[in-house]
Amino acid sequence: MSTETTTYEAKWGPILAKAGYDQVPKGLRALATKHGLTRSQRDVLEALIGLYRDDDRELCPCQDWIATEIGCATVTVTRAVRVLRDKGLIRTSESTDRRGRYIHLAYDLRPLRAALEALAVQAAKPRAKAKPKAASAPKVSIAEINRNKRAEEVERQKIKARIAEGRNGISAVVARSLQATGSEQAAGLNEASP
Repeated sequence: MSTETTTYEAKWGPILAKAGYDQVPKGLRALATKHGLTRSQRDVLEALIGLYRDDDRELCPCQDWIATEIGCATVTVTRAVRVLRDKGLIRTSESTDRRGRYIHLAYDLRPLRAALEALAVQAAKPRAKAKPKAASAPKVSIAEINRNKRAEEVERQKIKARIAEGRNGISAVVARSLQATGSEQAAGLNEASP
């Protein structure tokens, strides 16, 4: 294979080639979201991806060139490269001349390739369908239900006793209504009447 023409499969491997691509691997946006990358950090990655080759040549574009390519300041590229390196998406190494002077920064995108492959494999796995949760009523213990029933029965007995005591001043219709509703407010009418 010629170094001038590199196929996507040779560049990124068969797993990513099968997953598909635009100008950059489709999983890059999902990976950027997963790692919380900013737009400028993703742009730097895309610029580096455009230069990536499958051979062992160093990938070493000047940060000024990357900045011009993506339309930002060089310091933004420097910060983005630092973040991408810290998140483990790229590796960098400094190249020096024979005197030990810094020449350029070399980029290794193999960690990015591994992360994208892992994401593509994960996306290819069939997802288990989530079972819909049944609407559940608040959980109440049987003892609490029995206590509530006993309290209601005691309340009914109190109302019946009040009705029996106050039949003199209350009409039979009101008494029957009190028995039917079982309300204490109606029982209060008995105390107010002469």
